[in-house]
Amino acid sequence: MLASGAATRRVAAIAVAAAGVAGVACSAEPKEDAGYVWRLPPGFPEPVVPADNPMSPAKVELGRRLFHDPRLSRTGTLSCATCHEPRRAFSDGRPRSAGATGEEHRRNAPSLANVAYLPSLTWANPGLRSLERQVVTPLFGERPVEHGLAGQDDALAMLLQDDADYARLVPLAFPGEDGAAPWTVVVRACTSAEGGPGSTTTPTAWRCGATKASSR
Repeated sequence: MLASGAATRRVAAIAVAAAGVAGVACSAEPKEDAGYVWRLPPGFPEPVVPADNPMSPAKVELGRRLFHDPRLSRTGTLSCATCHEPRRAFSDGRPRSAGATGEEHRRNAPSLANVAYLPSLTWANPGLRSLERQVVTPLFGERPVEHGLAGQDDALAMLLQDDADYARLVPLAFPGEDGAAPWTVVVRACTSAEGGPGSTTTPTAWRCGATKASSR
């Protein structure tokens, strides 16, 4: 993602997101954007949010829970946080990361520290600058398998319906979208959470699945 214009404002939100995942509150004065309260440190530009994915507290909370949920993988063993651990500056400390099936990837999961200032989102594809598009690869890609969710729409639907917290949050996060495909719910919630509340006192940031190994 290039550090210019609207893209800069959009990714600036990512830089303040990390502590929100770890549960750290931000003490900066809030700013409001389309009804959502942004808590941005001095000097940070106000984020630009895609019109088709407006922010809301419910969507941020839903995305945060999905980020830490290992059921968001074919084997039920891999969450976004597996490769992007808060205590490791949102990396996994491995030279080569592994997916849900144990397949070792060609690259590691890079730290998400200060990801808002990087010129691109992955190791291998500098032209991929949209987090909403990029997150699809680690979740649903097959070469290599990471989360391994390709063809798992029914399982995703059951997860969102059967888990009490998800069943409560999904209608709040996506009002009037009862027919939304499960994968779009997951992608949009994760990217909203990644741009949501946090604190730059912790120099880390995250985007759920945004730099998994297959797309680096």
